[in-house]
This record gives sequence, structure tokens and C-alpha cells, in this order.
Amino acid sequence: MNDLGWRKIGILGGAFNPVHLGHLQMAEVAIAQLSLDLVIWIPTYRPPHKVDDLLAFEQRLEMVKRAIAPNPAFIASDIEQQRRSVSYAISTLHDLNQQYPNTQWYWLIGLDAFQSLPHWRESATVASQCIWLVAPRNDAKTHTICQHVARELATQHVTLRWQ
Repeated sequence: MNDLGWRKIGILGGAFNPVHLGHLQMAEVAIAQLSLDLVIWIPTYRPPHKVDDLLAFEQRLEMVKRAIAPNPAFIASDIEQQRRSVSYAISTLHDLNQQYPNTQWYWLIGLDAFQSLPHWRESATVASQCIWLVAPRNDAKTHTICQHVARELATQHVTLRWQ
């Protein structure tokens, strides 16, 4: 918690089908570089675009719990299962704001998913409420791609904060 009483919490969402070393490294780097208080791992309950070969939610949540167990700054959340509907970031962020008031949100995301941000449901609202931590995919054009996403959201009057 910082001097103003605000927590710095990371959100790492995804299908986690399966959870892998890249997910763990992304979260560990965010904790180390930004002194986050916590990273909440959120398996999607029913992803809007991924339905083929998806393990049951309970199996994916259990995989996440086992993978993150050694790190006390990581917690797994079943927040999307509680809604039992299609998983949209805007709904998850709304629920998280209720559970964790006075929080600066840091959304941990891979470059490929970040590129789709302008097309998410209520993307302007989601984008403006978080600082986006974008993990590159060994692409020399990562900065250019992120700038393109920022310009696209600027057309919706959103100033995107990313790194």
C-alpha cells in the first residue's frame, strides 16, 4: 500500500488452459519491477472467443492455485465463476472494484491480447481504469503495436497508460 492508502494490484486473467511458465514470469516481473502488493489470477469462466478444447473451470482454477502456491503475493480468484456467464473484462473489473476499493489496477496482458483491447466490450471504460503491463512476444515491433492500440483508443477519448 502506498502513502495515500491505495493498493497496487495486478490482474492476470486468461483461460489458463494450461497455466504456463510465461504466465508466472509475467506476474513475477510485474511484482518485482512495480512493487505491486498483489497479483490476482483470474481464470475465465466462459471466454467469449475460446470454447474449443477448454478444460472445465474447476480444473483450470486448480492448476492456477497449484502453480502460484509458492508465491504469497499471488492469489487465485473464482470471481468469474460466481457470475456463471460469459466472461467480460468490464464485469470482472466492476466486481473487483467492489471487493478491493482504493486500488490502482495493473492489467498484465500479452501483446496479442492487448492488440484486441479496443474491441473489448466497453473497452474505453476498461482501458481507462487500468495501467496496462504488456508482455512482448519476441516481437521487435512491440512498442509500435502498443502505440497503435493507444491511438485507436484515443479515438474513443481514452488516454491509455501502458508499459
